[in-house]
Amino acid sequence: MSPYHGLNLTLRLPRRTLQLALLALFLTVHPSIAEAQDQTASNDPVRISAGSIGVANLARVGDWAGIEIEFEDTHETQRELIIQIEGKDSDGDSPLYQRTVTSNPGVVQRTWLYLWIPGSFSSRDTFLVSVYEAVEQDAAVSQRTGVSYTRGALLTRTEIGDGKTLLAPEIATGLIVGRRLGGLADYSRTSIGGSGSDRIYLPNGHEITLYAGDVRPEDLPDRAVGLSQFETIVWTTANPSDLTLARSDSLIEWVRRGGHLVVVLPSTGQVWFDTDRNRLASLLPDITPSRLEPDSSTVRALLTHDERATLPDSLVIQELAANAGAEPVDAVSILTDAEGRTVVSRRLVDLGMVTLVGIDITNRNLADRGLPAMDAFWHRIFGRRAKPIDRNRTNNTMIMSRDVRYFDSDIGASIASSGSAGAALLLGFTLFALYWAIGGPLGYVILNQFSLKKHSWLAFVAAIGLFTLIGWGGVSVLRPRTAHLQQIAFLDAVEGSNFQRVRAFSSVFVPGYSDAGIRVGEPDSPYTEFNNTATHWQDGFTSMLGSAEFPDARAYPVSARDPELMRFPARATEKTFRFDWAGPARWATPRAVEPSGRASTLGTDSSGNPVGSLVHQLPTPLQDVTVIVAKGQSSLSTQTGQPEVADFRAFRLTNPNRWEPGVTLDLSRLAPEDPTAAERAALTAYFDDLIGRARGSSITRRGPRTTDNERLIASAFVSQLKPPLPDNSVPDVALRRSTHGLDLGKWLTEPCIIVLGVAEVSRDDNATNPIPTLMQRTGEWKDIQWSGKVVVRWVYPLRERPPSWPAVEAE
Repeated sequence: MSPYHGLNLTLRLPRRTLQLALLALFLTVHPSIAEAQDQTASNDPVRISAGSIGVANLARVGDWAGIEIEFEDTHETQRELIIQIEGKDSDGDSPLYQRTVTSNPGVVQRTWLYLWIPGSFSSRDTFLVSVYEAVEQDAAVSQRTGVSYTRGALLTRTEIGDGKTLLAPEIATGLIVGRRLGGLADYSRTSIGGSGSDRIYLPNGHEITLYAGDVRPEDLPDRAVGLSQFETIVWTTANPSDLTLARSDSLIEWVRRGGHLVVVLPSTGQVWFDTDRNRLASLLPDITPSRLEPDSSTVRALLTHDERATLPDSLVIQELAANAGAEPVDAVSILTDAEGRTVVSRRLVDLGMVTLVGIDITNRNLADRGLPAMDAFWHRIFGRRAKPIDRNRTNNTMIMSRDVRYFDSDIGASIASSGSAGAALLLGFTLFALYWAIGGPLGYVILNQFSLKKHSWLAFVAAIGLFTLIGWGGVSVLRPRTAHLQQIAFLDAVEGSNFQRVRAFSSVFVPGYSDAGIRVGEPDSPYTEFNNTATHWQDGFTSMLGSAEFPDARAYPVSARDPELMRFPARATEKTFRFDWAGPARWATPRAVEPSGRASTLGTDSSGNPVGSLVHQLPTPLQDVTVIVAKGQSSLSTQTGQPEVADFRAFRLTNPNRWEPGVTLDLSRLAPEDPTAAERAALTAYFDDLIGRARGSSITRRGPRTTDNERLIASAFVSQLKPPLPDNSVPDVALRRSTHGLDLGKWLTEPCIIVLGVAEVSRDDNATNPIPTLMQRTGEWKDIQWSGKVVVRWVYPLRERPPSWPAVEAE
């Protein structure tokens, strides 16, 4: 085959530096092994019978997705197969997501492949699935590429997903394992008739969360990356003992990384607490359930705001009493009945949480009455804020006239090395202007002045040579010679956990033109509890030039099971990635101390103001510091939906707004000593003002009213944005595309203190990267020099304080 097979002769302007304008002059097109012609096997084919795109066929563009493949091998004996799905990155190269499986001839098998779905994917696109015989590679090649097998003969190939409509990147997602529940559909209801596929926001709120229901345990993926797109998983009637070991481990890892699992305790049988049959039992709150007598527990105000509503007599309610000796974070009382008994309990598991519901909300009679209601019950579980559509209204004019704004629309532009590219372009334009002047009219005038017009051609050739040398010399001087990473990262830490989670959007300059490897996580780390991921990335907000493809597009293999390592074509340009990592803490986030520096605790006073002191040892000052103090949930008499669920105060660090490393911050000084009415109102207006911090979706829209740092901090609370009022006085809607799964609203359903700020790191700081990112060109893996912003989000749980009941209900 010719080495130029598949060459795209349509050259579009690449985006990074002036060097790319010269790329076509000296670029050598290398034939890729991955592009080599397939040797098709005519015998013993493999049949691909089905392909499920996403868990429960729920997948979102611009995010990770699991694709389940069903196949049957007709070979006489077992053999190793490579199942592959072909993708496409922003450079035009094709990542080949591959998983090696052992076939069982004559038996229909299922396997999961995990891949990144680019934001440019449309309903007209399909996924090309191929099956190859697997040829084992030697250990050195396997360690270098992260792929243990290479492709042999092609056995079969098919396309899946034709006509499949994937979710827009603005849509958040959730799962219901088991029977569907009342109230959850309102999180995606955009009209009285149901969910509108062309809508990307709620008419009475902001972000849509679409829940896929009736999911079976066997439908869940075997890796946490397949669950990473989901904000919440609600487990209802399904039996947890039906989970395989791999599926249990993936769900446990998803929770530990920051997921929120909500379990509805069944009314009969307690398989959830059977540690021999249910690996998820270790995640449950440290409680003992006991069934309450009928009519002995008052819970109506937990399920609906309608005072005329009645609950079915068959409703089963269980008290979830904390066991003696249970740690405070292992049995947090979230909601109680009017008699004061806990009916919703929670356990904090590293960076995530598991909430146990003792009210049988799967009761069919309850669901027939549309209960539990979104605003009365689910908001207090999830930490959300939106009003359900009034089903008595026949239309809703608020859907039509709202401007869309985003909290993460400028991440891509922020991590691009615009400074070096601008210097290169300025040099190019300056040299061209000087060359045009000296080789043209200015040179002619000078020669004419000295009566040397007869040497004009010689002078012209000399000018060409001189400016060629200057141009190549300038490019050589400006060209970076070492790898460098510029990123925006979100770091999450919870007091009491030894682990941190980081999601980083990174632009990596890769010098040279040979293949390069990049990975997240140390290659020889003994800690393997978390499976980390690395993928190419594009924010979806860039122009057409931002998605330009190179003419020598090539393919490269990526493990579709554990995609922590990528080896890709390098062209002395930048390539953008998204890295997701969790592991032992790498940054010294805030900790509670006494004035003497000894370890201490935090709390709140009777007014809800913070009490205690903090200190941090981050590598740089924490800027634009915001402290959210959630005293607990608001009273059950509060009609949640328009107001927030949390009884909270928000404080800003001012004069200065920088918190230096090693400096003790006295939280009690954040609150004004004798606040005026306006100052008190300002403390609780923080979430109402967040919409103005988002950026308009086009250059014609008005810009944000705050800084980039404040916008990145505000992206943690999309769930808390103020809904539109009946008079349409909140005309804008604020959304996100790239930061799903990073919302902190769930923490506002229990008492806690949240500290947020931005650490800006330069190359000169020589700071440890909070997310271990390494590159390999030849030889060993090496840390990449880096700079950028790290949004630090630290949570300190406080003692439980379930919401109080109205006096009438409690009597």
